[in-house]
Amino acid sequence: MSAQLQFRDVTLGYDRHPAVHHLSGEVATGALLAVVGPNGAGKSTLFRGIVGILKPLAGTILTAGIAARDIAYLPQTADIDRSFPISVFDFVGTGLWRQTGFFGGVGKEARASVAQALAASDASERSNHCNHDGCEPAHENL
Repeated sequence: MSAQLQFRDVTLGYDRHPAVHHLSGEVATGALLAVVGPNGAGKSTLFRGIVGILKPLAGTILTAGIAARDIAYLPQTADIDRSFPISVFDFVGTGLWRQTGFFGGVGKEARASVAQALAASDASERSNHCNHDGCEPAHENL
């Protein structure tokens, strides 16, 4: 099995202050991986590096040809403006912006994709109302 992610002596941090030090290793394609550790251990910093939001201070992160824009990333709650009024359904739908355009409409096929993602994560009951015509967002906000 080939590696989907490779870390080669990666150091990640902010303003030259490392949070992840000299990480080397790989994650096989299709592997299920959990990243655990105490607050401040560098977990979020690592994910910010994987998706390209944070450039390594040293070393490299290889993603086997997957572009950073094709990796789904949901930041921590602290990084989300919770005062912005958006339903869970609409929030999940923002993952389709590359197909719909930044201000594009969400058609029946896109709504079905959102409903499928919500069902797969067992969140459909909380976030939308589905019937034979498709799913409509609920009024519940994030």
